[in-house]
Amino acid sequence: MAEGLVLNSIPSAEGSIPEGQILHFIETGGGVFAIHDSVYPYAYNKDFIAACGIRAAYGAMQMVVEPNRSFVQVNLAVPVHGDPLSRFPIDPMPAGAGHPILEGVETFELAEEAWAQNLAPGVRPLLSADVGDRVFAPQRFREGPIPVAACRMLGAGRLAWFSLGHFAATYDDANFLRIAANAVRWVGKETNERTFEYDLFLSFSSTNRDEARAIEKRGEAMGLRVFLDEKAIEPGAIWEEVIRRGLLNSRELAVLATPESLESEWVKTEWGSAWVLGRTITPIILRLDPRKLPDRLKQRQWIDYHRFEEFLQALQGRGVVSLNPSLP
Repeated sequence: MAEGLVLNSIPSAEGSIPEGQILHFIETGGGVFAIHDSVYPYAYNKDFIAACGIRAAYGAMQMVVEPNRSFVQVNLAVPVHGDPLSRFPIDPMPAGAGHPILEGVETFELAEEAWAQNLAPGVRPLLSADVGDRVFAPQRFREGPIPVAACRMLGAGRLAWFSLGHFAATYDDANFLRIAANAVRWVGKETNERTFEYDLFLSFSSTNRDEARAIEKRGEAMGLRVFLDEKAIEPGAIWEEVIRRGLLNSRELAVLATPESLESEWVKTEWGSAWVLGRTITPIILRLDPRKLPDRLKQRQWIDYHRFEEFLQALQGRGVVSLNPSLP
């Protein structure tokens, strides 16, 4: 069990929170659950917001020019409070499937102020808001769901956030109360989470074996346990069964996305199985136009092969697991 801190509606003013102390608290083993304006991406507490993995969304901004000044205005999606026609769904995201914060949470609706934001690599998305055109909002909200909750490991501690919460009715919603209770338990390390034998299952085409080995070698040098089929399959083993067990016992999957791997039925089966299992999936792009990724992979944050060490560092930051030698 660890100490936990809840931040809610921190004023958007310089010095509103002791950012350095809070980040040190998390990195040394503490936990923080932040709500609403505490994680407003355009506020003054930028170091804390950046540590949450929140990034700005310029598609929801506009330049305003007045006679004596000009400034950038952030446009929010603001519903008519109390009008059921302006409620929009809050959906658990596939990448968050199985996470303790989402235990008992299904799609629900809120009438809430929302802002647009993006996420950094290494952050686990949990919930999104599908605002669409249900309320008056910038084009950015009509381009697809906006992430409104996520979590990450930071040093020895944990950080989770939920960016809605402008209206009092949200705090009475049963789903929000469940999310908040789960998040407090998670950042306080009170949840019994499954451990995995591997930190990463690396899916690749045999044509790209040398590049896959480079990722695996660097990952293991960083203390990560990487499932690579050529090392994990012993002589005489049933190949398909070892792959299946490797997938079940890997915390995340990365697919080395190349023209060859997109044509491989086994690679498709591996990352498709990871999608069904609710695992985080990261495409590592090599000699491939990202626009040619399958639709389900386009929704994921990808990284260029030549920057794969950044991905491994993010994976390391999400927490190296304890070994669990008993395979189901």
